[in-house]
Amino acid sequence: MIYAFHPKAAAEYAEHVAFYKSLRTELGTRFHEAVKAVVASVCEMPARYRTECPPAIRKARVQGFPYNVIFRGVEDNIQILAVAHHRRRPLYWLGRL
Repeated sequence: MIYAFHPKAAAEYAEHVAFYKSLRTELGTRFHEAVKAVVASVCEMPARYRTECPPAIRKARVQGFPYNVIFRGVEDNIQILAVAHHRRRPLYWLGRL
């Protein structure tokens, strides 16, 4: 499957990477690689991830970091709606639907 980030999701993802890089460069790289891995997994089998908002919004946990990738299937594509912190501003991304 092909994936695309919602423009706001792409911006927040870049902010998260920059934040972790400001702490330690290798930490930013690890975060970037962890998100890439979960997105690849989502593209491979999106239905295995838990439904966040029925019927079609799902979330996948980013390993090693307190973030989830929030996504939905649109035809044969995956739309990444958010790279959201586990506890900050729940459901803020609903306006992106």
